[in-house]
Amino acid sequence: MKCIAALTLLLTTLTAAATAQTGVLDQSNPYPPPPPTQTAGFNGDASSLIWQQEVQTGVAGQLEGVNVYLNGAVGSSFNLRLRAGGGFSSSPALFQTLVTKTSAAAPQTVFVNCSAANLQFAQGALFVIEIQGTNSGAGFVGTYNAPPRAPAYPRPLYLGSSTCYADCGWRLAFDTFMLTTSTPTNYCTAGTTTNGCNATISASAQPSASQASPCTLTVANVEGQKQGLVFYGLDNTGFSPLPWATTSTSFFCVKSPTQRTFPQTSGGVASQCNGVLSVELNNFFGSFPSALGLPFATGDKLYAQAWFRDPPAPRTTNLSNAIELTMKP
Repeated sequence: MKCIAALTLLLTTLTAAATAQTGVLDQSNPYPPPPPTQTAGFNGDASSLIWQQEVQTGVAGQLEGVNVYLNGAVGSSFNLRLRAGGGFSSSPALFQTLVTKTSAAAPQTVFVNCSAANLQFAQGALFVIEIQGTNSGAGFVGTYNAPPRAPAYPRPLYLGSSTCYADCGWRLAFDTFMLTTSTPTNYCTAGTTTNGCNATISASAQPSASQASPCTLTVANVEGQKQGLVFYGLDNTGFSPLPWATTSTSFFCVKSPTQRTFPQTSGGVASQCNGVLSVELNNFFGSFPSALGLPFATGDKLYAQAWFRDPPAPRTTNLSNAIELTMKP
């Protein structure tokens, strides 16, 4: 285990409850790390040293809290602060609390809940996790990759200055959790079918880039007993919906290139608006590993719409409205 100097933290103005997290995992430098990355031990005892681990958010939302990994004696403690901006940051502390080791576990994982501070971050924003000791024998752990191997986490660790610590291969072990307020967002206008149906697309949740949780796209109010499918694209930047045909009420709302999902039948009763199209994205991605966009990353966009047969309509087809999705971890 690599050993390094000390860290500093100061007064507590907010109390952080060491409760379990409920938000989504955003950024992480896990401990223990996968080989060949080495484990590292940091001296969190000295109040004369101030460590700052720079973090860049992957999703927008409210920072719920962070996991830190404590070493040292039971009862030892350090101060933890969060500051806006990249390291080394001297901006006012957005949050600060005393973190105490309560278990003999080495290391002990402690979730520091900062949700009461209502820290809202945009995607890609920088902030630092700051640690400063209380001269009580505390420590914390992290990772080390000797250059030229890339560090285990891309953002630097700092010790008291704007230069990354030592040879820049050291990192604090941590996890951050975000309360994401974004939900799938509908846009564009559904066409009106021959029998007066307006197909509407919805999503059960935001999709997961790691496919850790399901996301089902459902298209309701489709003409009964019609063939159809859901298709998607990745980037609607600068795109304006296009008329599906000269006299059609439908609009093509997804910028090319697009990816078709499974063809299917809407079910329901012919000439009525009780047909449904549905696709669970993880099932589709698992069946088509070369599908457009794979592998996805947190924060990636996906724009989806449904197409279905309507023989008397212009182009013998119609389209639903569309939906914008954002990949969560």
